[in-house]
Amino acid sequence: MLFEGKGLIFLGGKGGVGKTTLSASLAYLFAQRGEKVLLLSTDPAHSLRDIFGEEDIPPNISVLEIDTRRAVRKHINRVLNVVRASVNPDSYRRIEAMILSLEDTPGVEEAAILEELSKIVLESLDNFDRIVVDSAPTGHTLQMLRASIRIGPWIEELIKLREKGNRFREAASLGEETRDVTSSLKERRERFVRFSQLLTSPYTAFIPVLTPEKLPVEETKRLVASLEHMGLDIPLLIVNKVLPEEGSGEFFKKRKLQEEIYLREIRRYFGRFKLLFVPLRDKDVSGVEDVRELAQLIYNLSDGGYKG
Repeated sequence: MLFEGKGLIFLGGKGGVGKTTLSASLAYLFAQRGEKVLLLSTDPAHSLRDIFGEEDIPPNISVLEIDTRRAVRKHINRVLNVVRASVNPDSYRRIEAMILSLEDTPGVEEAAILEELSKIVLESLDNFDRIVVDSAPTGHTLQMLRASIRIGPWIEELIKLREKGNRFREAASLGEETRDVTSSLKERRERFVRFSQLLTSPYTAFIPVLTPEKLPVEETKRLVASLEHMGLDIPLLIVNKVLPEEGSGEFFKKRKLQEEIYLREIRRYFGRFKLLFVPLRDKDVSGVEDVRELAQLIYNLSDGGYKG
């Protein structure tokens, strides 16, 4: 059975390779088996609901698209709460302006999405049979995954520093607020430890998606190396938008010859993995019927054996 034992499935890769349509189709495939599926997007450019149509999402599928700007604001407010409980009012006013200016700083968005994703996933494990994550493009996703592994020990050190200063703060009548912040930090530490353990467990799979073109192939090499270094399981790669064998005209022949070069490179470099080759469709995936057709195609290709 496709993805047997994998309850948390990430699809990731370069922008434009088809992660969203494949995520929706996998979710549909699981739902047709009678499974309850959470289809989740961490990509700031959301389009999951557009693929299904707002009113046509199948009953076994719940779609949730993380609001990136709202997540960033929540994250910054969380940081401000820690600072407010740790410094005097004059210092806080100076620091507040600096922290508020970090909203568009690289890395803040990934940290904010990680906060939301870890909460949603851990709270949803008992309510859904599968969680399928349509991930942001490679760079954003890798930063988020690396942060999920590093952030637990970092919070642990922050808690130790706060607990050393608790006696002084309580003497200054900041005790209750300090205890609340420390309690919140401990909750976050436990959550990130659990989430990190979940990511590297057999329950979780990461599926790189690529197309047979130079930039997606090179980016996928780096993605796979990073995922393996972090200890994430890669059960297969999906090679999407493969040109059909039949075709006419000089333009098609040139494109097909170029594609063959990259298909050989994919087979050579990723030969240790299962490879699922999904052909290019003659139209965009739009609406439940198109999603169903692509889901059936994925099932047929995997059921008939993976091509290598």
